[in-house]
Amino acid sequence: MSNRWLNWVNLSILVAILLVSGGLFYFRASQLDEIVLIEPHNKQSGLPKGAFELPSESYEAIAGSFLSLNTSVPTLQLPDLRTQLIYQGRNGRPDAQLNNVKLHFSLAGNRQITPVKLNEKIYLTFDKNSKQIHYQFSPENEKTGLWFETSLGNNNEVIVDVGMEDEEGKKITEPAVFAQFRLPEKDFVKPGEVWEIGTFRVDGTLLARLKARWYGRDRFLEDHGGKEFSDLEGKQRIDLGEGNDLYYVFVKVGDCLIWKEDRWHVLLPTEDSIQHPLLVVKKIDDRLMSFELWDVEGKGKVALNLLKSNEPWTANNSQAIQQAFKFVGARTKTQSLFEINKVRMVIRSNDWLLMTPKGWKKLESVEDIDRYVQRRDVGLLFVFEGWKNKDDRQVMMGTLYNVSRSDTNSVELTMQNAKPKAPPKKPIDDFDDDDDDDEDELIEKMLSTLKQSKENTADKAKKELERKELVKKTVPGKPNLQKQNAVRPAQPPQKNQKK
Repeated sequence: MSNRWLNWVNLSILVAILLVSGGLFYFRASQLDEIVLIEPHNKQSGLPKGAFELPSESYEAIAGSFLSLNTSVPTLQLPDLRTQLIYQGRNGRPDAQLNNVKLHFSLAGNRQITPVKLNEKIYLTFDKNSKQIHYQFSPENEKTGLWFETSLGNNNEVIVDVGMEDEEGKKITEPAVFAQFRLPEKDFVKPGEVWEIGTFRVDGTLLARLKARWYGRDRFLEDHGGKEFSDLEGKQRIDLGEGNDLYYVFVKVGDCLIWKEDRWHVLLPTEDSIQHPLLVVKKIDDRLMSFELWDVEGKGKVALNLLKSNEPWTANNSQAIQQAFKFVGARTKTQSLFEINKVRMVIRSNDWLLMTPKGWKKLESVEDIDRYVQRRDVGLLFVFEGWKNKDDRQVMMGTLYNVSRSDTNSVELTMQNAKPKAPPKKPIDDFDDDDDDDEDELIEKMLSTLKQSKENTADKAKKELERKELVKKTVPGKPNLQKQNAVRPAQPPQKNQKK
C-alpha cells in the first residue's frame, strides 16, 4: 500500500515539472524580437544667468577671434639631473691628489660607483625599461646626446655642468637652472663590508697573515752597503713572507707601497700606482708603525698597525766570541791564524764569518755574500775590522751583527799578552795563496840584515883606526918594537938561580 502511494507522489511531481517547463517555453516564444523605443520629449532649458553678465553690445565690441591658440613647434629641454646624480666624494688616496683628482658619482636607483676626472665629459643614457625616470652611465663612456662635466666647489661641494644636443647637433642650454648646479657630498657606504687584496681578506690582521716583521734599521747595509744601498740609511726594514718567498722593503714616514704581483713594492705616488691598492706609512714610533690601506677607488680605507719585533741579544757576546775563536798565531802583519770549529782558519781584516747550523762559516764567494745580503742565509755575523794596540797588547777589533741585522756589538780579540814579537816562520804546508805579504816581509828582513852588517863593518874599522893612533902616541920612534911587544904573547916568569 505504501509503495503505491509513493509512486503516485513521484508521478505528481513529474507532471508538475513538465507543466512548468512548458509554460516557460511558451512565454519565451511569445516575446517580440525588437525593442520599441519611445521618442523622448524635448525640454527647453536655458543657461543660468550670471551675476556678472554683460549686455550683448559689450561682447560685440571684442575684436578678433575668441579663445584663439598660437601654434608652435615643441623644443627639447635639459633634464633635471639634480635628483639623479649623487656625489659620493673624492678619491682620498695620496697618489690621487697630484694631477689625477677623481670624484665618485652614482645615479639614483643604481649603487654602481663611477670615478670621474675633473672636466671630463661623462655620457649618460636613458633607461627605457624602467617605469620611472632613470639614467645610466654610458658603457665605456660612449658618446651620447646627454653628458655632464664636473669641477671642484667649496665646502665639499662639486659644480656640475650639464650639456645636451638634439638630432641636428644643436646644443640645448635651457632651462638655465638645470644647466649648472651644485651637489653636496654624501656619505659613502661601500657595497659589501669585505674587500680583498689578491687572496687575502682586508682587515686589521692583514699584516700578520702576510708574515710581516719589523726589526728596525738594517745596520749591516748601512755600514757595508756602499753607494748601492746609500739611500736606505735611516729607513726601517720590514720582512715579509717566509722561506723562499721571503722579501723585504725599506720605508720611512710618508712612503707609499703598492700591491703588485702578490707582493708590496715601494713606489713614489705616480699615475702608475692608481690601479693598485695603496699602503701609506703614516707614523713610526719606537715600538709601533701605523699604516693606511686604500682600495683602488680611494673610498675604502683600513688602518693597520705593526709592532716592532724583539730579538734576544746577550750582553756577553765578546766573551762567547773569545771562547769560540782561539788565536794560534800571527802569520803576517795582515793575517792571523785562528782555530774555529776545531779547524784552523786564516783571518784577514774585513773578513766576514757567519754562524750557520754547522758552525762558523767564512763568506768568501760572491754567491755566499749575496745570499746573506738578500737574507737567504741568516745568522750572527762577525766582521773583522783591523788591529789595535791596547794596554801593551795587540788586539783585533770586530763587530758582531745580530740575526736581524738591527743591532751591533763591538768585540775585541786579544792576540798576545806582551809586545808582539817577530812572527814565526811559516811551515810549507800552511802557505796559502797570499804570497805577496810573505815576500814583502822577507825583503824587509834582508834589507835590515844588510844594513846591520854595514854598520858593524864601519864600527870595526873605526875602532882599529883609533887603536893605531893610540899606539903611535905611546911609543914614539919605536913603532916596530911597540907593535912587536903589543902582539907578542906574555912570557912566563923566570925562576931565580943561585951559584
